[in-house]
Amino acid sequence: MKSLQPATREDAELIVSLVHRAWKDTIDPRSSGHRMTAPEVLEIFDDGGGGFLVSRDDTVVGCICYRPNGKTLELSKLAVLPEARKQGFSIMLVQAVEDYARQHNFKRILLAVSQYNLSVIPLYEKLGYTINENEVYEHSHPGSPTPVVMTRKLQTRKDYRLRAATLEDAPTIASLVRAAWRNTIDERSSGHRLTPEAVQENLKCGGGFIMEEHFNYGETRPVGCVCFVPDGDTIDLMKLAVLNDTRGYGLAKRLVLAVEEHAVKEGFKKVLLAVSTYNLSVIPFYERLGYSIDEEAVYKHPSASVPGPKVMVKSL
Repeated sequence: MKSLQPATREDAELIVSLVHRAWKDTIDPRSSGHRMTAPEVLEIFDDGGGGFLVSRDDTVVGCICYRPNGKTLELSKLAVLPEARKQGFSIMLVQAVEDYARQHNFKRILLAVSQYNLSVIPLYEKLGYTINENEVYEHSHPGSPTPVVMTRKLQTRKDYRLRAATLEDAPTIASLVRAAWRNTIDERSSGHRLTPEAVQENLKCGGGFIMEEHFNYGETRPVGCVCFVPDGDTIDLMKLAVLNDTRGYGLAKRLVLAVEEHAVKEGFKKVLLAVSTYNLSVIPFYERLGYSIDEEAVYKHPSASVPGPKVMVKSL
């Protein structure tokens, strides 16, 4: 089984050992990697960088490091033990750094290929890196030939996954709603004052879904949510929210469809939702999904402190 984990300062000696073992008998002994020391690795962490370790069946078989340089993230110390090569570990490590870079808004990746290890250039080219003769690698080892510098501009690649919400997700959902509504929906709307306790009541009576962004290095980030409560043959949809920086990827639609699929599976006939008077601009979104305003329908979960909402219904 393959697994990734972030490296820490305490892993400096392990990273050095991995590089030495990976390069032994495979890369020209003149390459500086053979003489790499733990203080060099610690310097990367001191500069605000980090790294990843990759394991096979609980045994660490590879590593990679990175450090920031403005809007560029510099990749270094990629190493995979000989017995674990040609199994995709190098690609996993590079993609982990790329995902980290995207999450932290870096614009590109830069790496340096030793003149004694030019055979790895095709690997990086397959991953989208190109030789950039105008770039300078600031951390070249003194006494070594000038390396070949390769760069890659990062394209947005997102991995969003849906999961069912649990009672323990109540604080997360409340936080997501407040964050999504901040600076976008009138402050008088009750969502700005949503509490975990209120969400937990919804989850106890019904349920919900969480949308998470997944990264290759194992971390996740909640970016959207929705709740629902049954009412006879109808499911009431509520607390739909998607963080501002993840809009445009169809996440709100996926969350609504998840509720509808659950409703169909459980035998409900309709989905009902309420649009706040302070958020009427979302009505066209729901109309595109097949919802229509029903002046006679009643939403049973209104906030007492805000005007009555517009109720929309969709027959399943």
